[in-house]
Amino acid sequence: MKIVVIKEFDNTSERIEEIKNEVEKKSLLNKEDSKISDKDFIFTTEEHDLEDSKEIIGTMILKKVDDKVYKINKINLLEDRRNLGLGGAMVKYALEVVKKNCGKSIIVDDDEKLKGFYTKLGFTKDKDNKLIMNI
Repeated sequence: MKIVVIKEFDNTSERIEEIKNEVEKKSLLNKEDSKISDKDFIFTTEEHDLEDSKEIIGTMILKKVDDKVYKINKINLLEDRRNLGLGGAMVKYALEVVKKNCGKSIIVDDDEKLKGFYTKLGFTKDKDNKLIMNI
């Protein structure tokens, strides 16, 4: 049996470099994505088995644009872990983080391939044609 756990790290976490290196090796983040400021949140999705071994299978970066607006910069999952609801769970977790930090909305990258994914989760186009979710 495997259990999937979503974990949140801020850039001050002592494990941050280890996490960045591991996800870079798996091509879950590229060098550009891994430029993280101290205001950003990093989420990993880990799969644990009964022997308590774990593997990072996904990542997401949530950037603080200003006091009220956050941006999901990247969601990445290993190819064989896609279409299982994990990306949606990561977005829902990010929504909770934004609420906890008194944010009012989340915007997402303008990635044509992910437009349907975000729309299914409740994101809508704003007046500038960007996908946004108001909280």
